[in-house]
Amino acid sequence: MNLWFLLWLLRKFLFSERAGALIKTISWFSIASVTIGVFALILVISIMNGFNRSMRWRLLAVEPHLVVEYDAKQKKSLEAWERIRSDLLVSDKKVLLFDYHEQDLLVKTADGFFGGAEGRGVEQEAFAHLQKEIVRNSAYLKNRDFQPQMLNPGDAYVGIDLARELGILEGDEITVLPPEALILPPGEVPPFEKLFVAGIMATQIADIDRKALYYLKDKTLTSFANVASLKSGAEVRLTDPLNYQGLQEEMSRSGLKVESWKDRNAALFGALRLEKFVVSVFLGLSALIACFSMITVIYLLMTQKRREIGLLMTLGLSSSEVSRVFTQLGGLLASFGLGGGLLTGLAASLYIQEFPLNILPDIYYDSRVYAVVDFQFVFFVALVAIVVGGLAAWLPARQFSRWTPAEALKRNTR
Repeated sequence: MNLWFLLWLLRKFLFSERAGALIKTISWFSIASVTIGVFALILVISIMNGFNRSMRWRLLAVEPHLVVEYDAKQKKSLEAWERIRSDLLVSDKKVLLFDYHEQDLLVKTADGFFGGAEGRGVEQEAFAHLQKEIVRNSAYLKNRDFQPQMLNPGDAYVGIDLARELGILEGDEITVLPPEALILPPGEVPPFEKLFVAGIMATQIADIDRKALYYLKDKTLTSFANVASLKSGAEVRLTDPLNYQGLQEEMSRSGLKVESWKDRNAALFGALRLEKFVVSVFLGLSALIACFSMITVIYLLMTQKRREIGLLMTLGLSSSEVSRVFTQLGGLLASFGLGGGLLTGLAASLYIQEFPLNILPDIYYDSRVYAVVDFQFVFFVALVAIVVGGLAAWLPARQFSRWTPAEALKRNTR
């Protein structure tokens, strides 16, 4: 069917002075509802994509890309890691390797407050690299005055949320104990060490800021070397943290436990995917319901134009042609709403992607709102909206096209 003819029919049947106030109003509401539904779906999903990307890059600034766990007390496990380490150092893979210790700790402040923490014994080079990564990724973080600092023996750097919870300030002295101290017999003094709080860490990752306590590996907490909760391992940082699968599989074949940054944060990314899926479903349903408003428009239109349809069928217009004409009219009406939603949704999303909005209060880790446009998702939304809009117009058109010319004219005379 000629597009200009369809536009002429659309104007005459739906938007002309003779179309009728009811059908004209419903037509405008149908276009507006489709526009708003598609606009909201594209904008919200783009903002959620931006939030996910912001979270991912904040996480990669402080989270090792691969973590290899080995038992330093077992010769076989230690030899396997040393073999992998030497192979990586002589290979052409651009990686950074840092050994670490990890253990649960009890923290007691000078004011008598107790709290739990996760001790992270790191090398000096690893600690400097961590701070540089935080500064380098400041485009995704809230702007903070944070410069790389040295980690000396006896020093501790505490996560900012842990410091707030226990009232710890820079320059304070804290006492740390292993968790095994809770199950010692009465009267037995547990091992403990006093640490100087050299600084407060703000990594912008809630799990780290709430429980992390960084100290110098093999120079601090040496009396805790034999506690059961102590774990030894190595951090592997890649030039491309998104391309880790090959190296992870290669290292796993040695029998060591190797976890990627996605494995270690599977619960977080699973929650983000579920949140995005649920929001997409509900916003998508609202847009689909708006598309099905075309049923009301086409039904009223064909009811109002029964006489004209009967005359056209008398002159030789077939039932299939009647169905096709009004289906295309409904699809064209839906395309106006779809086009408006796509244009406004893409325009708003691309603007926020280029110029993030700094509108959130300071209580959030990142006060800016980002957006990332997924053009595949936009194409999918457009395709589904066209199909649903066409189907919504085809259903009433098919029902009315079953009339014979005599039935159409007879119905009109009642």
